[in-house]
Amino acid sequence: MKKSRVFIFVTCLTMVAVAAEAQRRGFSSSGAGKGAYDGTASTSSWNIDSSLDGDCLAQFNKVCSELSPAQYQSVKAKYDAASAANYDSNADFETANALGYTLTADDGTTWSEAQAASTDLETDCNDTHNGNCDAITKTQFVQVNDGRADAVAAGYDGYADWSDANAQGYLQNATDQSVWAEAKANSLSAFCEAEVPGETECSALTKSQYQAAQNGNALMEAKIAKVTAGTLIASDLDDLGLDLTTNSTLGNNPAQWKVDYLETVLSTASGTSKSDWQTTIDAFALSTSALWKIGQIQTGAAGHPTSDLSVALLSAAGVSSSYTSVSGIHTDLQGVITNASLTQSTDVDDATSLNSWIAGMANPSWSTTPSLSMTKAEDTVDASGDQIVLSPATSDLGTVSYAITGTDAASFSVSGGTITASGTIAPGDYAFTLTASTPYSTTDPARNFTLNVPDQVAQSSITIATKYVNPGATKTLSLSGGSGDGALTYTVTAGNCTVSGSTLTGASTVGNCTVKAVKASTLNYESAQTTKVIKVVTAISVNPNKKYTDGKCGSGWHTQEFSISGGQSPYEMVQAGWKVTQAQNVPTGSGLSGTISRAYSSGGLTTSQSSIKGSREFQRQTISGNKLKGRYRWTINYNGSSSNNWINMKVEDAVGQTKWFAWELDC
Repeated sequence: MKKSRVFIFVTCLTMVAVAAEAQRRGFSSSGAGKGAYDGTASTSSWNIDSSLDGDCLAQFNKVCSELSPAQYQSVKAKYDAASAANYDSNADFETANALGYTLTADDGTTWSEAQAASTDLETDCNDTHNGNCDAITKTQFVQVNDGRADAVAAGYDGYADWSDANAQGYLQNATDQSVWAEAKANSLSAFCEAEVPGETECSALTKSQYQAAQNGNALMEAKIAKVTAGTLIASDLDDLGLDLTTNSTLGNNPAQWKVDYLETVLSTASGTSKSDWQTTIDAFALSTSALWKIGQIQTGAAGHPTSDLSVALLSAAGVSSSYTSVSGIHTDLQGVITNASLTQSTDVDDATSLNSWIAGMANPSWSTTPSLSMTKAEDTVDASGDQIVLSPATSDLGTVSYAITGTDAASFSVSGGTITASGTIAPGDYAFTLTASTPYSTTDPARNFTLNVPDQVAQSSITIATKYVNPGATKTLSLSGGSGDGALTYTVTAGNCTVSGSTLTGASTVGNCTVKAVKASTLNYESAQTTKVIKVVTAISVNPNKKYTDGKCGSGWHTQEFSISGGQSPYEMVQAGWKVTQAQNVPTGSGLSGTISRAYSSGGLTTSQSSIKGSREFQRQTISGNKLKGRYRWTINYNGSSSNNWINMKVEDAVGQTKWFAWELDC
C-alpha cells in the first residue's frame, strides 16, 4: 500500500511538471495540443513525435520537444506534406528538392529509387555525372535510370557505357553495341591510330572512324593473305594507302621483283598494321633485295624464271657497269645462272662474289693444247686459204673473238679457233700473237705462237687395188701406198662408170673404165696420183654348178667336164676340197698340185659312218678355154648303205673373180 501511494504521487508530480512545461511553451490546457493547455487531459495529449527531430533540427536547430507549438506545427506540416509525397521526411525532401525534385508523389518515388540505386545504377550515375544517384539532379538521374534499361536491352553495359558510345555516334541497338564492344577491346589500336594519328584507344574514335579502322584491318588481312600466298603486287600496297615514295629505291611503281622481295620481309603476324608495313618499306634496301632476287633465280625457285634476270636487276645488285653496259649480257647470263656446274649460290650472295662470278665466265682462257710452238698442223698452209685449226680459247659467257698481231701477223687471219693463211706461204718459221676476248671480258689472255712450215717431200707411190666391177653393180675402191693424211679423191677419166666418194658403179655393159686416184698434199708431203683401168665384166658362171654322178666306188676313175662362162678368161682352178656328208657345201683343202687325196681310217668320218675306211682322190686334168676336165675316184670299204660325197672346186678368172661349184659322186 505504501508503494502504491508513492507511485501515484510521482505520477501526479510528473504530470504537473509536463503540464507546466507545456504551458510554459504556449500549449493550452484544452488537451488538444494546439497551444491551449487542458489541465484535465492526459500526458499523451502533448503528442510530440520525436521521429521528427531530424526535421526539427533541420528547421530550428532543436529537437522537437524544445520547439514552440507554432514551430512544431510548422515542422509537422512540412513533414506530413513530404511524407504524403513519398519522402522520408521534410529534410529528405529538402535534400531532394535541392537536386530538382518537387513535392509530388512521383518525384518522391523517383527520389527513393535514386537513394536505393543498385550498384550497377550507382556506377552509371558516377560514370555519367560524377556522383552517386542521390547526389545528382533529378533530370540527370531520370536520364540515367530510364536510359539504363534501354541501353542494357541493346547490349550495352549500362547507361554510362551507352552515353560514351552515343557521344561517338553509336546508336542504341545491338549492331552498334557489338561494334562499340570491339572498339573498347582495342584490338585494332594500330589501325585506329592510323585513322586518327596519335590516338591509340579505338573507343575514342567516332563510330565512322572506327569502322574505317575496321575496314583497314580487313583490307590489311587480305593483303597479308596475299603475302603468305606469294601473290602480292604493287597495287596491293597502293590499296592500303602506303607511301612507297618514302624510299627512292623502291619508287611509286616498283618492279615486281622488288615486291617479291618485300613479301619475304613484310610481317604477317596477327595484329600487323599498315604502319608496320610502312616501316618495312621505309627500310627497303635495293641491293639486298636485288641479290635476293638473283639468288631465287639461281636456285630455280618457282615464280622466278631466268628471264627475270635483267640489266636493271644486275645493276641494282651491284654488278659493275663494265659488264652491264655491254648489250645482251643479261641474256647470256640467263643461259648459265641455273647451270650447277657454272654457278653456285655463293656466286650470287653479295656484289663482290657476283662480279667475280661474271668475270670468271666472261674472261676467256686457253686450253693446254696445242703447244705454243707448232711444227705441224692438220692442213697445209703453203697457199692462200689454207688453215690451221687450233684448240680455241673458251668462255662460259659470250662468244670468244680473236685478234692476231706480231711480226708475221700479215701472213695470217684468224676467226674462231682457226688461223687462215692470207697468201702463199713459203717454208720457214712464222711468229705471231693471238689475243682472245669476249664482249664482257676485262682480262684478255694472249698466246705467242711459232709456226714452222717445212719443205714438202714426195709421197710413196699409190696403187688402186680394185680390178673389176660387174655391170651396174657397185664396188668400194681400195688404195694402197701413199704418205701422210691428205684427202683421197677418185674420178673416172674414161668409160661409162661413175664414182661417188670411194664407191664405183659399173657401166651397164662390159668394157673398161679408167679411174684416177689423187692423195692430197699435206704440210710435209706433196700430192700423189695414179690411174688404173678397171674391167667391167659379168659374174662367173659354171655349168653345171653342181654335178651328180651315180657310180661305183673303187679304183676306177670318173671323169667330168664343166663349162665356165662370164668373167675374163683365162680361167684357173685355184682351190678344191671335199666333204663326206651333205651338211654344208663349204670347200675345204688347199690349192691344187697334181692329184689331191685323203685317206680315211675307221672312225675318220661322221659318227653315222664310223665304219668307213679307204681313200678318195681328185685330179684336175685340163682347162682349155672355158672347159674344165677332172677325174675323181672313191676307194672305200663301207659296211652299210650307199654314201653321197662331193668334191668342191673354185675357179678364178683373169681379173680375180671367183666361183665355187661342186661334183657329187654317189657310190
